[in-house]
Amino acid sequence: MSEAAIRNQHARHKKIFGDLRSKAIRPAAVIPTRLHTKAQQAQIAGDSVAALVRKDEEDLATRGRSVLENRRLVRRRTRARGPITDSSLAHA
Repeated sequence: MSEAAIRNQHARHKKIFGDLRSKAIRPAAVIPTRLHTKAQQAQIAGDSVAALVRKDEEDLATRGRSVLENRRLVRRRTRARGPITDSSLAHA
């Protein structure tokens, strides 16, 4: 996903979380199940949306790049520096 898409998703998740807390929307709108009590639904819905918000923030910390893309970037930068020698480790 692009950084812009993650920002839009993050804003949407934060709005849903705020709406849940202010009771503007029902928890059943977030988790469509009737197996839980209303209190349990509120807790589960709040926790699941909060987890999505945290994940969006982690994704934004990488500026929208995937883990694989980050690994490729590290490999590319490592190769550009050349082979690791004892003298290059002395500065670490």
